[in-house]
Amino acid sequence: MTFDDIQHDVLDALDEGLVVQDTSGEIVYANPAAERILGFPASELLGLTSKDPRWEAVDVHGVPLPGDEHPIVVARVTGRPVRDFLMGFRRSDSERRWVEINAMPLVDDPGDPPVGSVAMFRDVTADLAAKQALRVSEERFRTAVETMQDGFMIWRAVRDDDDRIVDFVCEFANEAVGAAQYRPTDLIGRRLREIDPNLSDEHFARYAAVVEQGDGNRMHVPWPEGSRVRTFDVSVVRMGDGVAVSYRDVTRQIEHQHELRESEEQTRRFLEAIPIGIAVVAPGRVVFINETARAILGRDISTDVRGAGLVDYFDVRRAGTGEPYPYEELPLYRAMFEGETCGADDVVLVREGRHIPVETYAAPVRDSEGEVRWALTLINDITERRMRAGRGAIDPAATVRLAKTPDAARDATSLTQREHEVLLLLADGLSSREIAEQLFISLNTARNHVQRLIAKLGAHSRLEAVAVARRAGLVDTTAPH
Repeated sequence: MTFDDIQHDVLDALDEGLVVQDTSGEIVYANPAAERILGFPASELLGLTSKDPRWEAVDVHGVPLPGDEHPIVVARVTGRPVRDFLMGFRRSDSERRWVEINAMPLVDDPGDPPVGSVAMFRDVTADLAAKQALRVSEERFRTAVETMQDGFMIWRAVRDDDDRIVDFVCEFANEAVGAAQYRPTDLIGRRLREIDPNLSDEHFARYAAVVEQGDGNRMHVPWPEGSRVRTFDVSVVRMGDGVAVSYRDVTRQIEHQHELRESEEQTRRFLEAIPIGIAVVAPGRVVFINETARAILGRDISTDVRGAGLVDYFDVRRAGTGEPYPYEELPLYRAMFEGETCGADDVVLVREGRHIPVETYAAPVRDSEGEVRWALTLINDITERRMRAGRGAIDPAATVRLAKTPDAARDATSLTQREHEVLLLLADGLSSREIAEQLFISLNTARNHVQRLIAKLGAHSRLEAVAVARRAGLVDTTAPH
């Protein structure tokens, strides 16, 4: 094998393209890599010049590049090398590619004018695309961190001779760090322990652990500021041999949470001090119940007992009948599922054989969208009131007369205190709406009382109920009410 053969084999094996132009500017040699990169077979490359319009050459800025400004031509004409020149061209398949070119003049003897030139080049299209994508990504990242409201910094680890992290140097800080007393220019290039001499060893160790172990960390860091201590929520993640730190001032948020907890506790103490049973109920669970309500109910409220099961669990009955109180008529149900504000005073709780009359009121509590989320329920033991009132002050003699009245086949003792009040107002000619206003109850509750009263007196209308009550002496026909 001759030396020329070796040279030829070496040139053919190159990954970089190589072309040679003679003194006239025509290509007289192109290696296989040049054919592959330029997209022309050697048979078409040989004889081409840089002025061939098929190249559609452009410079790094995309400006058309005349043939006499191609690096291989400049090297031949000036006798000087051209290095790392970036040029775009159009392949034979019309694909735009980019090459990085190094061109050298060819001379027979030193000092002689060039007899030609040689250019070596490599395809950098993929590299340029990757760099462009990286620039776009970096620009987006910078835009994002510069406009974010949270403070953001990048810290590079500082290591000693034993490769231990002893400090961090700030390499980047966005404008939001100004909210924490510093401008970005005050931070970049400075060390963490210099900026924050009060940084605890514990917090520094957490920063170092993120770098060494790769696991992110989140912590609350106090920041003394005069007589006040601000609190920052700090998130730390590894970035190279350092950390990226984002933080926000959560001082007011923490203060607000403390105030909210204190307000909730004060509200709880206030509700506990009220001598009326109070419960806040959501579907399937009890949100709050005070001790007075627990004492009246006599049993702990179990979350396993729901819906109609409450009637049996607490043995809730209707006064004067001894029948279980219909679940759908309880104020709690009506407030939660029908959105009513209502009450009832004909409720009896049976506990260990003892009948405890109670009055209960309930109101729906709605969320911001107007949906009922909770029911506020009041429970009051009215045993003493009933004893003082003599069960509605019904005259026993009137009870006998009522029982003997042909049109009445009901037990007068079944009238509750509230029903007796409704009876008196009916006798005065008030409508259901006017009765509701007088007794501060809902219209539906007033109507329910009227219907139950008519049924108990064995009547078929309001007028007939009043007439029956007057014949029995339940209503004074002379005295004003």
